Amino acid sequence: MTEASISCLCGESVCRVKLVDTIPVKSVLCHQSSCRHNLGALCHTAIPIKTRPKLVDLLHKYQCDEVSRYFCGTCGSHVFEHDGVWKVQSGVVVTTHSEQISHQLEEVTSHRYVQDTVDGGLSLCFTGADGHKEGSQTRTIEIPAGEARAACVDAYTNNSREGAQGRLSAGCSCGGVQFFVTRPNEQSRLCSSPWPDLIVPYHSGSSVNPHDVKWWIRDRGKWLAGTCACKSCKLALGSPIQAWTFVSLTNLHNPDGTPLSYTHGTLRAFESSKDTIREFCGTCGATVFWHNLERPGVVDVSVGVLRAEEGAMARNWLEWWTERVSFAEEAFDTQLIAQLGSGLQYLSKNVEYDNPLQ
Repeated sequence: MTEASISCLCGESVCRVKLVDTIPVKSVLCHQSSCRHNLGALCHTAIPIKTRPKLVDLLHKYQCDEVSRYFCGTCGSHVFEHDGVWKVQSGVVVTTHSEQISHQLEEVTSHRYVQDTVDGGLSLCFTGADGHKEGSQTRTIEIPAGEARAACVDAYTNNSREGAQGRLSAGCSCGGVQFFVTRPNEQSRLCSSPWPDLIVPYHSGSSVNPHDVKWWIRDRGKWLAGTCACKSCKLALGSPIQAWTFVSLTNLHNPDGTPLSYTHGTLRAFESSKDTIREFCGTCGATVFWHNLERPGVVDVSVGVLRAEEGAMARNWLEWWTERVSFAEEAFDTQLIAQLGSGLQYLSKNVEYDNPLQ
């Protein structure tokens, strides 16, 4: 039997749980739209545990379809879910206690609700999983492979071409947080920012941006997007993979068109480190924004709350960085993040991307 220590981002919700299976746990990566909007993640996994944790009584509960989700009211971390079986969100696992020493917490064996993504989402990055069908009602499909995968990549690429104009709607599961994004314009270039770890790894280089490159603004009126595996994002989200897009604050608006307010609707703020703020929905717990005083004019927006018609990865609006998973060095499940990185490299060979350093 394997025990795991878990913690939310603020550290108020800490306990040990007994996993049903030994590690690496065989898990299902869920891409369901309601889950994406509820967590703010493009996809997530939850690991079955033996019994109902007492910690549940101290957490906020949100009913999402037939799943009861439990998150920390202080920092927004999604910790548990219950759909007839008690599960812990894999992102809040910080240590496993087992005779087996492993850098792999889980092995993704199948994917659910890939159809909800329209464009395949991050399922394209996990081709080693052998999908299985559970019937038309669950809308679970197999992982694309071979010719089927190539067709899926074609659809993904086509969705990246010019299409949607105007504004991109976004919102959490409960609707308490709603806003919209507009295309880059002249005002989008007025702010400055150091390089993100996504492009210039902090562990091996300096983030200083002496030429004031507007790295978050891409060609064809798009914003840069990428994945992150840092410890803080993992704990805040409850998922080991966070997907952010970087948007100028001047291009974020409340539903009525006024400039974005971080106090709008049901948004709650948590200072995860000095001068660094994360916003989440106080009702459903969705991770929404990340910003800090070092670059107040550029905001990280959770891709999981975007509502792009062309698909979960919003390729009419976002240009995805595929060369690196940000803060991959901090990953708890190193093999999972390595697989994600390899999958992103696959996309880079099949979809044209721009490099702001060139």
